[in-house]
Amino acid sequence: MGEAQAQRGSGADQVLQQLPHAVGAFDGDLKLTYANAAYRQLLKLSGPLAETGASFQDIARHNARNGLYGDMGEEEAVAYWVARVSEDADHIGEVARPDGTTYQVEKTVLPDGGFMLTYVDLTELKDSQRAHEEKTRFLEAILQNTAHGISIFDSDLKLIVANDGFLELYGYGPDFAKPGTTIEACIRDRLSRGVYVEGEGPERDVDEMTATRLDVIRNLKPDDPKVIRDKMVDGRTILVRRVLASFGAHITSYTDITETERAYEALRASEMKFRSIVDDQTDLICRFDRDLKLTFVNPSYSRLHKEDKSELLGHGILSYMDEAEREPLKRAILGLTPDNPVLYSEAERRTLPNGEVGWFEWTNRAIFDEAGNVLEYQAVGRDVTEQYLAEINLRQSEAQHRAIVQDQNEMICRFDTELRLTFANQAYYRFFSRDGESLIGTMFLDLIPDPEARAALESGLRALTPEDPVFSGTYREISAAGEAFWHHWANRALFDEDGRIVEYQAVGRDITVEKEALDALERSEHRFRGVAEAHPLPVLIFDRRAGDLLYVGPAAVPTLGSNLESIAALKVDDLFASPKECERFYAAFWNGGVHDQSEFSLRTADGRIIPAEVTVRSVEYEGRDAAALGVVDISDRKQAEAEIARQRASLAQSEKMSALGSLLASVAHELNNPLSIIVGQGELLELIADDERVKQRAERIRLAADRCARIVGTFLSMARQKAPTRNPTDLQELVGGALELASSALKTTNIDVETDFAEGLPEISADADQLMQVVLNLIINAQHALADQPLPRALKIAARQQDADTITMSIADNGPGVPDELRERIFEPFFTTKPEGLGTGIGLSVCHSILSSHGGTIAIADSALGGAEFALSLPIRDNGHASQVSVELDAEAWSRIARQRILVVDDELEVARMIRDHLESDGHSVIIANNGREALERLGKESFDIVLSDLRMPELDGPGLYEAMRDSAVHPLDRIGFLTGDTLSASARHFLARVDGPYLEKPFRPDEVRQLILGLLDGAAPP
Repeated sequence: MGEAQAQRGSGADQVLQQLPHAVGAFDGDLKLTYANAAYRQLLKLSGPLAETGASFQDIARHNARNGLYGDMGEEEAVAYWVARVSEDADHIGEVARPDGTTYQVEKTVLPDGGFMLTYVDLTELKDSQRAHEEKTRFLEAILQNTAHGISIFDSDLKLIVANDGFLELYGYGPDFAKPGTTIEACIRDRLSRGVYVEGEGPERDVDEMTATRLDVIRNLKPDDPKVIRDKMVDGRTILVRRVLASFGAHITSYTDITETERAYEALRASEMKFRSIVDDQTDLICRFDRDLKLTFVNPSYSRLHKEDKSELLGHGILSYMDEAEREPLKRAILGLTPDNPVLYSEAERRTLPNGEVGWFEWTNRAIFDEAGNVLEYQAVGRDVTEQYLAEINLRQSEAQHRAIVQDQNEMICRFDTELRLTFANQAYYRFFSRDGESLIGTMFLDLIPDPEARAALESGLRALTPEDPVFSGTYREISAAGEAFWHHWANRALFDEDGRIVEYQAVGRDITVEKEALDALERSEHRFRGVAEAHPLPVLIFDRRAGDLLYVGPAAVPTLGSNLESIAALKVDDLFASPKECERFYAAFWNGGVHDQSEFSLRTADGRIIPAEVTVRSVEYEGRDAAALGVVDISDRKQAEAEIARQRASLAQSEKMSALGSLLASVAHELNNPLSIIVGQGELLELIADDERVKQRAERIRLAADRCARIVGTFLSMARQKAPTRNPTDLQELVGGALELASSALKTTNIDVETDFAEGLPEISADADQLMQVVLNLIINAQHALADQPLPRALKIAARQQDADTITMSIADNGPGVPDELRERIFEPFFTTKPEGLGTGIGLSVCHSILSSHGGTIAIADSALGGAEFALSLPIRDNGHASQVSVELDAEAWSRIARQRILVVDDELEVARMIRDHLESDGHSVIIANNGREALERLGKESFDIVLSDLRMPELDGPGLYEAMRDSAVHPLDRIGFLTGDTLSASARHFLARVDGPYLEKPFRPDEVRQLILGLLDGAAPP
């Protein structure tokens, strides 16, 4: 490597041997002067080729023979690489080994005229890039060439070597970083020039920041590399990886990852946008792996299965299907190919968690990589239960009506515009003694033997118009058996929107009996009754003028009465539940003499009211102008529809309650930190104030803030559905406090307040703050209701002991009251009767929730004063409900503990300062860290007796700090406590349960922090 390199001695050689990269050096004559072990191993050099003096050209031929240059021939490879090393470039190419690994070849010009080749393994980087491209499918690789640098310092932290990449990344001049330069000088130079974001501003302390970085470097341990990110003022981010070699040298690599971080940030933003779109879909969306196990579900999917996302993931998708359908679907999904990647399923049957059966349409798509291998599956489903059931009902209805048509004694047929038969019923087939297969498709007119009748019929059909669509006539026809019949035919043309005929329909009635004789008429009547009585649905015939029932089919008895006689005694008007329904029926029927499947309320002969679909046709019956009435009882369907509506309303109510809980939790959580500060600082001001008036004012601030904190705790308890904190409570004193709070509003509204409390009322077990909310809310509601009422305005609050276990209280006014139709809804979340801007609709729902959690009730009734009255029942005892007891400080034990060094970790600086002020006033030493990463740096350099950490913080949060402390053993884990306002989130609850660590919920009082520290020192958490 030349004389200059040789002077570095064995230290430099050891450094190069420790490098993870393959390094080989050549002189100006292209002769090998140095090769580390990684270089010889990578190129598989042995014998003379591995010795000093080996020719660069011979090594290139060797590499070509071993396939290191792909398909390049030996001499071609020699010429190419000789030309490349002669170029003035740092990166001279890449080589790919037959085993699939890829290396980037970098050239460094040496002072003696030679050069050094470094082979950097790019395999993992390229594999990572390819995996990233396959996963995102829409992003291109953004890291093609990474500018990186290398610096090597000896055990005395003096520079051995630094490449140009290092100098360029940090803006050093070419003459600055020479061998022997100290690492402290390099750091101080960067900080002095303000290249780091952390070094900006007039308050920067170069000496302190230099010392901090040097402490990290000096504390490096072998086989424990440290990775940091340097944020530069020009917007770049440099990834710095420091390694302490076994012989004491510090080896550091520097990589500019600015574009990588930006790309990942854009990817995260894109993923969040598309995830929000997916989460808002009402369709069911899921993904599953090749084992058909769920890897993702959207909220609609979770709601359908009534399980959390975390409970669904990992489950097989087939487990939610009926057993008979699992195997066929599994075969179909696993059979998807790149050429046929989508599987559509129609009306797939599933049994829902509540036991109901639903039908769903699914689109299943397989996602393949470039090689055609399945990566995962994606499915989108839609609930089509109502549509599917409607189609089934439609098919059943069509089948019923087809059966009716087929069973009709009249001949019914349809034919196209060319007069070819397309449909005929059984009566038509019977007359012509033909079956459907031989009859359908024949010419309609060919079945009429009389040429004159045939011509008249065709002429009449061709003349039909949308304004005059019906043509009737009587014809003599000969049956297949040669008998003569007279038929009356009503022929109707059906038109499209443009007035063109699309089809004809004909109904033929045999009137031979009427023409020939009375006995034929009687036979016809007998046949009619046979058909009607065989009909499965109720059929009635009534006189259109008199309204008398002329015929009642036997099928009418189960629907309309106990026997035929009682039904037949009715008039048609009596069948309708009300005159209004009867008028509606006649208005529809008399308009055209035909009415189909309209819904009416009918009254049966025994007085029942039933919903029914009614179909009516004008007919001639026994020579009278009559109408045939068909009835279908739809009571079962109506009950099913009502049940569906009830379940939907129940689901909507559940979703509203969930939204209310989320709203309360969100508001409470945002107040936690400032309330902790106010409570703590108010208490501290009260302790240190010399002026008695200041002390009293501080006490008022603390008490008010303490009350706010308890109210916030109430919101959080409601959101978590936890039991209230109960203590003996004087109800009369509590109501007096609520009236005092509302006194200003009551006076300005001129409301006279009366209280009536029975003597000797016992105390109740209650959360006074929560119950105060209920009473105050009801008083304010009454004040709003009375504001627009004429004088006098009255409000009365009374309480009595109902029995040994219950006290009842009423809050009544003489306002407008609450209408009956709204009383069932006023306790629903977000429902309000107040004008827009005056009410939120959550007050009464919160009252209901609080009383329920106490084991009590609330109801509304009419007041004796003329307005509304809210009746509350409250248990005197807690009836077995769990109660929480506030933690009180063991002052004597606190005064005995020795001075402690305490590290407080919280990104809310004012909260941390408040804790520090209180603990330092007790004589303890307190250090503040803004996040977990800063805390780790402190713990690496200093020892502490106690660590108090917030859960949610930037950079490194509380759980991350805990894991890092466990891995590095820098502090006992049984001496760390947590301060958090985030116990509502699943991640926080799971973490605290897993580590079983002591914690305080914000807002908290300083004495609670002291008690937490006592518990940590005693090895036990506070209760």
